[in-house]
Amino acid sequence: MRLAVVEFEGFRGAREKVKLRVPRGFLVLSGRNGSGKSTVCDAVEFALTGSVRGSGEHKEKGEGLGDYVWWRGHGRPKEQYVSLELVDDQGESFVIRRTPNGLVGASEAEVVDRVCNGPGELDSPLVRLAQVMMLRDEAITKLSVDLKETDRFDLVRAVLGTDALTRFESRAKELVARTKSVEEKADASYRNARQRVGDLTARLSELRSDTPESEALESARSQLSVLAPTTEDNDAARVSVAETRLSEIRLAVSQLSQAADLLERSQELHAGRSVGTSSEPDAAPAVQVASLKQSLAELEVKRRKCDAQISATGVDSPETVSLNMLHEHGAHLGLRDGACPLCRSELESEEFQTRLKLLADELRQRNSDLTRLVAERAALQTQIAECQDGLRVAEDHARKQEAAARQTQEWFQEAQTICNSHGVDVGDDRQAGRERVRQQVTQLREVAAKLERSLAVVGASVMRGRVVELQRELNGVKKDLAQAEKQLQRATESRAKAKAAYDTIRRMKGELIDERLAELEPLLLDLYQRLRPHCDWREMRYRLRGDVRRMLSFEIGDGLNPNFVFSSGQRRAAGLAFLLSLHVSAEWPKVNALILDDPVQHIDDYRALHLIEVLAAVRRTGRQVICAVEDEPLAKLLARRLRSRAGDEGGMATMVYSSSAGVTVSTQERVPPFSPSVLIHA
Repeated sequence: MRLAVVEFEGFRGAREKVKLRVPRGFLVLSGRNGSGKSTVCDAVEFALTGSVRGSGEHKEKGEGLGDYVWWRGHGRPKEQYVSLELVDDQGESFVIRRTPNGLVGASEAEVVDRVCNGPGELDSPLVRLAQVMMLRDEAITKLSVDLKETDRFDLVRAVLGTDALTRFESRAKELVARTKSVEEKADASYRNARQRVGDLTARLSELRSDTPESEALESARSQLSVLAPTTEDNDAARVSVAETRLSEIRLAVSQLSQAADLLERSQELHAGRSVGTSSEPDAAPAVQVASLKQSLAELEVKRRKCDAQISATGVDSPETVSLNMLHEHGAHLGLRDGACPLCRSELESEEFQTRLKLLADELRQRNSDLTRLVAERAALQTQIAECQDGLRVAEDHARKQEAAARQTQEWFQEAQTICNSHGVDVGDDRQAGRERVRQQVTQLREVAAKLERSLAVVGASVMRGRVVELQRELNGVKKDLAQAEKQLQRATESRAKAKAAYDTIRRMKGELIDERLAELEPLLLDLYQRLRPHCDWREMRYRLRGDVRRMLSFEIGDGLNPNFVFSSGQRRAAGLAFLLSLHVSAEWPKVNALILDDPVQHIDDYRALHLIEVLAAVRRTGRQVICAVEDEPLAKLLARRLRSRAGDEGGMATMVYSSSAGVTVSTQERVPPFSPSVLIHA
């Protein structure tokens, strides 16, 4: 089966429809970077697998390559699809068409059946087919020398078609897991049965040892008939009534103990010991508060009177100020023409001085009275402050006393309610009521103790019938234990057999892969020598290691790892040799085609020429070759070297990109096969 037509629209970089007819022999694609060569390869891969390799790996801003599979440029395409037409050797065509909604006209199983031999033996056959058939630029080293050793082994195993044993290995592994689960369940059942046997045996021994003597049993029955009377004459009824009565007594003891505690706290608070503000429980804080308020009012009146006297007598009063001014002016001016300078009264000098002296004495007396009044006011202010402090203390004490009285009454009422519900009269005397409650609690506890002892004896008698039941149950559990032991033994044997089969398959798979790799190694060596990645190390070998986790590594020279020795171009050439050897060795793909996306990147011209010769040799095996390169002269050289016999003509196509249409096919021409005769007879 080969590729016949690749067609897509609204896909990747192509807005308008692109249709490429692929000749039977080969097709060489050329064009600059971004012209659409990789888009053609993406279309083939997407048609086969429904995704583009690496679309789910790298993420930026929550997006990945998978978000750019369909056209994201300017303008809307008429349709969005990818179509791949395949033709078998009988000329029958098969079309794979995918849209954003998925496959059209066929199912995944049908596609797998048409393009793969024995698809049931492959893990993700369409993805494996794309890996084998397509050598992509960015994936050449990624799928070869850059792979982890375990991943490289898995790739070789899948490509060489050893997945059949892998399927059996997977089934054997599942069988081991299932048998292990069955064994664990059987072991749990066995342990559970053993635990039940032990518990029942201990319970039987306990019941038998607790069986009471007849005299003790009769005494206990009599005790129960007094403490918990019942009309029924059987031990089960006696036990039931006694248990109910015991629960009631325990509840009563708990509630009455609470009531006694409330009465005790009420008594302490009533006595003033819980308030801590007065040593006289019978003091009347309200009377003290009223007395202090009256005293404070009287002091306030005295202070206001004193303030009025100070205001009238003070140096700032108008009268005092006027007298000071008269004295000052009279002393300064003296008599004028034998008369007072202020009132113009005729006075003698001595009389004038006498009157000035009297005025000065009056002012001094005023100052003395003011000093006394200020002292009296300060004393009154001190008394007022002390009275206010005493009033605050008294008011606080009164509030506490009131709260204490209220709390005391609440506790006492709550205790009375509890006691009344149990028939205990507390009375008005808290202390006496508390003693009566405590006596009642003591009596109830004694009754409860007697009930418990009698209940234990009669209850043990009731359990005699339970002994027979437990013995019967124990016999049944012992049978279950024997059955669980047999099941556990069978499950252990089944798991051992499954494990042995699993180990055998793994060993056979390892041996098979060793044999297939031994067959593959000469081809790898031949391709490696043809591509000549390094001038000194001319051979590359496989190396397998690991028993459980199989690992495949490359070696050159004296056990050197080419991944750390070769340059990027040399690693690419070695990777091409590895992938080409896998492609040629794979027998399960029905599609006999090799697609290379710019395989000469990072490879110098010397090794590029060797690659062309290798592709020419691959072409001579009858494989269809599709190769995309950037350099036009290299494309023409490829077209010349890939030409073959009649019926296997080739073709060349040039890709371009325009801002309006996106990726398009600029030219496509046929490359005819070589002429069977080079020389013409004369």
